[in-house]
Amino acid sequence: MNFGVYTNLTKDLKGLQTQKVCNSINNLLKNENDNLFLSNDLKNLGIKAQYLTNEDLFKLCNVVVLLGGDGTILRVAELASKYKTKILALNLGSRGFLTEIPPNDLDQILKDILSKNYCLDERFMIQAKINKKVYIGLNDVVVSRGDARAGRFCVYINGFLVDKYSSDGVIISTPTGSTAYNLSSGGPILAPDVSALVITPIAAHSLHTRPLVTNSNNVIKININSVSMQAQLNVDGIDVCKINQNEDVEITKSKNSLLFIRTVTYNYYDRFLNKLLNWIII
Repeated sequence: MNFGVYTNLTKDLKGLQTQKVCNSINNLLKNENDNLFLSNDLKNLGIKAQYLTNEDLFKLCNVVVLLGGDGTILRVAELASKYKTKILALNLGSRGFLTEIPPNDLDQILKDILSKNYCLDERFMIQAKINKKVYIGLNDVVVSRGDARAGRFCVYINGFLVDKYSSDGVIISTPTGSTAYNLSSGGPILAPDVSALVITPIAAHSLHTRPLVTNSNNVIKININSVSMQAQLNVDGIDVCKINQNEDVEITKSKNSLLFIRTVTYNYYDRFLNKLLNWIII
């Protein structure tokens, strides 16, 4: 089995946790066919290991151990889903829902992986298509007003007009992303096993506008309907392109999905409650 390590060094400035993870993996790899690889981004830590580009890391490894928070996962989600690489997410963040495992539990979960005593948590992804270009994300697609003072967005589902939003933008979120921008904009939280997408307007100038949950197999289209507006397309927090007047963005469920390794005792609702309680305390 090939293990990889990818770290968000802003969460592990001196690389101490990364070094511990590498030591733990090396101590458990007894088979000559077992290998450990590190991302090229970690070369400055001086850890003795084989280094790979991020593309090769996710291509060659069966499991990649990620150290960071939810933002770290979003950064590599497309690569991991492309090669169906399993993700073991160690929590070095504070507000994340996806990074389940504290570093102190690593040795046990590594033993469980080698003995195949774990569960897989599969999360579907979302894609946005505009002018024949396709962008893939895990959390959400956001069409916003950009630099314009106001926006008007026409939203269609399977070719039928749903609403015309006068707002700062529209969020299309997966269940995984429903606890992110969607939640802070007043949208509902969806359990990860729900096959649905959430359409949530941002700061809508309307008394009747509400978020809408729709089947994830539907095709959502957003049309920019404003003479003086050049909108912005954002996927998982990254601005990817501008959208001109009367251009359409087609948003659908992606064929890609992300695989998380979970402990056999993993319970999404326990995780959910603990996170919300932490937010209240903060």
